[in-house]
Amino acid sequence: MQLIQSNSVGKIFVHFPVPWDKKPHRRVISAAFVEESLRVLKVDGTLELRTDSENYFAYSFETMQKLNKYALTIRKNHDLPISSKYEDRWRRQEKNIYDVTLTNDIDSPQRKQTGDLTFDQPVNFNEIKKRFTNHIIKGDDYFVHFEDIYEIGENEGMIKLSLGAYEKCEHKYLLFKNNMIKYFPSVSLPIEQNYKSHQKIKEFLYV
Repeated sequence: MQLIQSNSVGKIFVHFPVPWDKKPHRRVISAAFVEESLRVLKVDGTLELRTDSENYFAYSFETMQKLNKYALTIRKNHDLPISSKYEDRWRRQEKNIYDVTLTNDIDSPQRKQTGDLTFDQPVNFNEIKKRFTNHIIKGDDYFVHFEDIYEIGENEGMIKLSLGAYEKCEHKYLLFKNNMIKYFPSVSLPIEQNYKSHQKIKEFLYV
């Protein structure tokens, strides 16, 4: 959602997400997700959760309630015009269906764009190869894992790495050719966590 402009979305639907009761950190609903949803929603836009999990309902309601500044609506076993085959199955099993709707009432400022995600200084691959180690750099909401290094020609090669947010990282290569560097097969998404990771990569390369 970091790529979406503020106040540009009418509705966000999160219908029957995986509850992840044993790994709650993997849930779609989180404080950060709710805050980012509110940023992209128009005034009077809604974030709508629908779940058959009472635990997920309670967790989500508590997460949204902590914001203490937005309208919350709760419904139970409410019929919608469209029902999935899974919802039909749960209703036949007489399972309860919970709805939590959060309504945005703030006109949010636009998110600042991240910086450049390219490399503008030449680097000698052979020098990088001498000091390369498999290691991880961790930040509050991002990381970089330098995984492996490959030589593909004279003073040319690649570094395999993972970077970005902990639960939605990207897997990339750094391609070294003609003393220049670029991400392969494509540049990372221009989101905040990737930009922070990019700065750490540059610190390692340009030491």
